[in-house]
Amino acid sequence: MPISSRSSALLALPALALAALLTGCALQTTASPGSSQGLALTGTVHGGQPPVVGSHVHLLAAAVTGYGAASTSLLTTGTAGSDSFGGFVLTDAAGAFSITGDYTCVVGTQVYVLATQGNPGLPGNQTNPNLALMAAIGQCPATGNFVSSVPFISVNEVTTVASVYALSGYMTDLSHVASSGTPQAMTGIANAFATVNNLVDISGGGALATTPAGNGTPPQTEINTLANIIASCVNSAGASSVPCTALFANAANGSTQPTDTVTAALNIAHSPASNIANLFALQTAAAPFAPTLSAAPNDFTVAITYTGGGLDAPVSIAIDGNDNVWMVNLNTSLSEFNGVTGAALSPSTGFIGGGLFGAFAIGIDPLNNAWVVNQNTTVSKFTSSGAPDPGSPFSGGGLNNPPSANVLSPRDVAFDAAGNVWIANASTGSVTEL
Repeated sequence: MPISSRSSALLALPALALAALLTGCALQTTASPGSSQGLALTGTVHGGQPPVVGSHVHLLAAAVTGYGAASTSLLTTGTAGSDSFGGFVLTDAAGAFSITGDYTCVVGTQVYVLATQGNPGLPGNQTNPNLALMAAIGQCPATGNFVSSVPFISVNEVTTVASVYALSGYMTDLSHVASSGTPQAMTGIANAFATVNNLVDISGGGALATTPAGNGTPPQTEINTLANIIASCVNSAGASSVPCTALFANAANGSTQPTDTVTAALNIAHSPASNIANLFALQTAAAPFAPTLSAAPNDFTVAITYTGGGLDAPVSIAIDGNDNVWMVNLNTSLSEFNGVTGAALSPSTGFIGGGLFGAFAIGIDPLNNAWVVNQNTTVSKFTSSGAPDPGSPFSGGGLNNPPSANVLSPRDVAFDAAGNVWIANASTGSVTEL
């Protein structure tokens, strides 16, 4: 039985509430201590299939000074100029760009490429001032450059949709991607950037049909459909055109309409159930990305479905301190998945043994051990590696009271700060502490 990871506005609400207090900050341009001089980063910018000529390509790092803070511009020297987002290099007639030794990359920061304005194939010297596309390339490696980890970057509508949806809990617009500086927040935004690689091939620019670990199914047709929706505006003359006017009107944040295509995509991610039919109709007859949805969906949330790891009628879920996801299966087994890549960490049979019997609920203790309550009034314990504890299953302390005909007992499990196990006994109106 598959499980799904969904991205929606609800997940972003805490970050957005804080971000509302911090928007409007000037873009940061000061590099942090310990930065390293970058080597060449190359790629292309395409609006649909045509190259975008003369686009301003920026290299930005997510801020860690608070939700809603301005991203940091990394380009310093050797640029073609500077605009409100910082230094930039220009794309050539083929839409190609090269960032060669003119950026500083602080190890551990999260980095993305932002392309704004340019000519997406319009006649003459026209440009689209409302064009904006992005690609999240992730954590600055220990080498201080992206040459070995990201040899080539394709920036287009597909990479934009994938990046925006993965980062939607940390974005307020195209130049404000941020978190607080706490260890938990830093882990969260790093995981969000890593999730982009489960949705799109950054080097090739195409939506994935299968995650790199091989056991996840991204919504390829939906991502392509969303990419085609914003492509209608990208490949136009901008806000004065019919496609952009329609996109911005149907991708508003409340009464505020976006003025660029990245923010339009972000607003759709934050309000995935709004104006579905109108947005779906914005695709052109010769839409650039395929395959696509054959009909308008119920909403534009994005979900990845994972399988494997022994999943079989999962009934309860918990997440350990390593961001790994545990599930209890009614077939008396446990499944574990990497919380970032979705890769199955448990075998095809799941983790078994330890007295599992009609496993019902799961909790993770402070040492990342998994505790499972069973329908035969026992508790099973597994180590963080999935091995059953030698003393498992545990009983007593009121757990031996049989359940009534209609109520399972014990029912649920939780832990206090000292690592004590608390179990609710539904049929006896009692609580057991181990």
